[in-house]
Formats: sequence, structure tokens, C-alpha cells
Amino acid sequence: MPHWSTTDYAITGKHEDISRLHSDFKRVIAIDHSANQDSSTFYSDASWLGYIVDELLPDVKNTEIDCRGTVSSISDTVQQLDETHSVVRISTETAWSACNELFDILAEKYHVNIKFYEEEPGSIIYRTNDSEGIFFPARYVMYTEHDRNDYNDFESLKEDFESYTGVKVDTFEDMEAVADEYEKDEDLCVYQIEIV
Repeated sequence: MPHWSTTDYAITGKHEDISRLHSDFKRVIAIDHSANQDSSTFYSDASWLGYIVDELLPDVKNTEIDCRGTVSSISDTVQQLDETHSVVRISTETAWSACNELFDILAEKYHVNIKFYEEEPGSIIYRTNDSEGIFFPARYVMYTEHDRNDYNDFESLKEDFESYTGVKVDTFEDMEAVADEYEKDEDLCVYQIEIV
């Protein structure tokens, strides 16, 4: 059984390119595949990424491109960023890790840019390519026994961490060491989001 990775994409580009991508995704997801009954595959799920490959990327559909997951959501409308550019947001749920190669090929075909945030807690994957933090500003994650919080900077994380543990820390490495000790009695984990 795989660990499931959730990935949020912010896809930006010229209005016409983003509108075309959005329309094409919506069209593919609307196709009824319920007749393809097979509980061990994604075939009956219209939002399977394999159908995105088949319908939108026919040149690569017979290659070994990873499409082991589904589109879990897509924004209802395209959001205008300025006079010429728009953004559409798409989320996926995939086995083990994001299917970013598929989205890279889509970016090339539609002449768009893609920023993503990927999270797979089982394999401790927290990463983004949004180095400027425009769409995905979080840089740290802290889990406590009953809560999860995202932080855009170390100082905000440090304040909550020290309040929760009662221990002062100076660096993220110090924080990890305290969390490892603290976790023996109570759930506490901290992660730094990797910029790729």
C-alpha cells in the first residue's frame, strides 16, 4: 500500500493558455469512466491522471510517465492576476510522490509556469519550487498532539515552539533535537519545507 502524496499546483500564464488548460482538464475529468470497473486500478475514476495523459498528451501516452494518482480538485474558475496573466489551481493525490514530470510536460505544451507544494508525511516529504513564496509561502510545519500549523518564517515557528515546549532554541537544528526528546512523551514534530 503506498503512502499518499498531496500536491497543490498554482499554474500561471497568459489568459488564453490558462483558460485552455483549465477547459481541457475540466473536459477530461467530465468524461464518464465508471464502466471501467476494476477496484485494483484507477480506471473507473474520471480524475485519474492517466486520462489526462491519454487525452491531453497523446505523444507521451505510451511512455513510462508517472500518472499514479488523481486530480483531487481543480478551481472552478480561472483567476486573473493582471491584464494579461491568470492562475488556475489544481490539487492531486498520488502514490508515494508527486507526478511532477507529467506537469512539466503540460507546462511545455500549454506554455505555462507551474509552482507546486508537495506533502507526503509518511516519507517526510515537504517541498516546493515556489522559492519566492508567492503561492506557497509556508516554510515550516509543526505538528503537536492535537494540531498542525504552517509557518512562513522561523521566528513565528520559534515563538509557538517555545510556547508549547517551554524550551528556548536558537536554530532549527536545536528545535529538531528538542522535538525528538519531547516526542517520547507527547507528539511533537517540526519540519522545514525544502525549496527545490
